[in-house]
Amino acid sequence: MKNVTVFKEAGIYAGWPANHGAWQWGHEFLVGFMRGPFNLKNSMHHIGQPFELVQSRSIDGGNTWSVEATGIPLAPPSANEKATLTPNSIIKVRGVYDHGGDYVDERGCFYASEDRGAHWSGPYKFLGLEGQFHPPLGCTGRTRVLEDLVFLSSADMNCWGTDEVLVANLKDGAFKFVGAIAGYGGRIVMPAVAKVGDRIVAVCRRRNSARNGGWVEAFGSDDGG
Repeated sequence: MKNVTVFKEAGIYAGWPANHGAWQWGHEFLVGFMRGPFNLKNSMHHIGQPFELVQSRSIDGGNTWSVEATGIPLAPPSANEKATLTPNSIIKVRGVYDHGGDYVDERGCFYASEDRGAHWSGPYKFLGLEGQFHPPLGCTGRTRVLEDLVFLSSADMNCWGTDEVLVANLKDGAFKFVGAIAGYGGRIVMPAVAKVGDRIVAVCRRRNSARNGGWVEAFGSDDGG
């Protein structure tokens, strides 16, 4: 195993690629993250404003990296506008708690790219999932895509431990609710998903106030989620 630095700058705090997307096309990698001035705090993350949403790309298998601006437009999503998606599309889901200057709808939104993140269109609303986001439920950026299935982490705003993972089918720019991965109390976030034969396996980060520390838990589905 070889450890490589994707980004490092004196006086700058950077983090959370789990929230901002990671993709691979052969030897090409794209990773999104947020950065801001280092601001020493007693707890939580040592980052101050202004936040900046950026991405870093490698075209040599992860050995060297270059930082890019995302070019994400600063505009509210259209109520009726649907994303035009193709098999080459990638999507970046945005949550209200970790924006980096781009517009984020109060319940979350997503952007789409057809050229491996060089340009992004959007933001688009989660058309078809309106009934699944119960106020004040908000979507987060901790999202995974498996073929046509999108696994969306969501939680009551500012209410720790209310998380669940929504499973939705995304086709022609609209979503259709499929199911949910609900923990038995406590956090369930950051799903990593894969297909093993016909079975879908989702591995999630868990935490519960009744249990000391966190753990990783796997869930399986034999009916398409």
